[in-house]
Amino acid sequence: MRKKKRKHIILISIIVVILVFFAVEFIKYLTLRTDAKKYQTMDVSIKTTDSLDVVGMLDSYGVPYSPEVDNSFFDIYAEELKKECKLGSELDLFGLYLNKTWHLDGIFRNGVSIEEMTKMQNFAIDFNRHKYENRFRTDLNYSVSEEMGDMTVYEYVAGLDKPVICYSCSANDLFYYYGFSLEGLNAKRCIELVSGFDDAKVLLSSGVKSNIDTLLGCNPDSQIYILGLYVPSDNFFVQRIGSIAINAVNRDLKSICDQYTNVHFVDVSCVSFAVLDGDFHPNQEGQRIIANKLIEAINDTYVSLDSASTASVYRAPIHDTTETDYMIYVDTIVSEINNTSLPINDYVEAAVAIEFILNQIEIEQIDYINLNAIKYAIVSRVNSDIQTYISDGLEICIIERKVLYGITESSYSSHPDTVLNDKISLIDYY
Repeated sequence: MRKKKRKHIILISIIVVILVFFAVEFIKYLTLRTDAKKYQTMDVSIKTTDSLDVVGMLDSYGVPYSPEVDNSFFDIYAEELKKECKLGSELDLFGLYLNKTWHLDGIFRNGVSIEEMTKMQNFAIDFNRHKYENRFRTDLNYSVSEEMGDMTVYEYVAGLDKPVICYSCSANDLFYYYGFSLEGLNAKRCIELVSGFDDAKVLLSSGVKSNIDTLLGCNPDSQIYILGLYVPSDNFFVQRIGSIAINAVNRDLKSICDQYTNVHFVDVSCVSFAVLDGDFHPNQEGQRIIANKLIEAINDTYVSLDSASTASVYRAPIHDTTETDYMIYVDTIVSEINNTSLPINDYVEAAVAIEFILNQIEIEQIDYINLNAIKYAIVSRVNSDIQTYISDGLEICIIERKVLYGITESSYSSHPDTVLNDKISLIDYY
């Protein structure tokens, strides 16, 4: 009788523990949902009296590429500053599949210009229009003034008095580690993400810290705001399981930020409740949440102009590369371009075809200096009806190599070897 009673007590205790656990998790879930509603509608004003020079170092969740999204959080944030006459200069740089965490050093080391970054931004949008018909905005096009376009990103950031840099790009590290297979996210997939995830977290954290040091090495007076991650689902079970990994990443990011006086973590976990249908990017309400979270963080942490920075400073050296004679490959490249069965109807298809051909003849590792050296010889000898596309496509391939400092490993790239690694088949899109 006592054994039976003890079993009942143990069973009841287990049930109580489970119920308490679910109650706690449900409270967290409701709190996050309440936060989402709050930040969707609140009106946050910038408190600082300083005029802010704002720079966006963003990934795809800061891009209003969907027809359902009118303005990105960076647009909303900049407009708020304009309304209050507190916006100095503004530069919005981003990458779709070009992860700043891996490639920001290349942008600074190799003198990538703002015009080149703008071309890469438009290429990213055009490339994705190829992938997803009717999913991308047709009116989205980025441009900068000729004066600004001639400046390198390094020169621009270094020349600002005290730039306020918004940095969002950590999610791509996790995507890369798990093979970009977050589509169809469910409870089983979340469990897979949690298991064996420490390596990805370490890579992510070290990459973000390296980028912070690069940015501060360019301008030690920068105020940097690191946006955290969120689970891209409002489903209770998916979110609670996924938050185990996401919260661990966010804790690491916050810990890194805490090592610097002028680097700040921005928690955007509640964006989980404001994502696009069938997607993990924020909808318009999600963009508003991030903008308000960013402004609130600036109000709480912005260090006024008379405060000294105690950040560690790292000066990124210019990447060394030597020119080699690749002219012997021109005939083969031209022949392959003229005879390839791949479509070349615009510069996006041309860039993909060029990378495919370079891979086929095993010179995909050619760096930007050497590719630029043979560019004219290639363009002048291809069929006249595709010369413009090939010229523009080659320019994209050259810029991409400047960002990657000549290495083909990339989360976003038209390089076929990387396509296989990341399970992105560019050729299949056509």
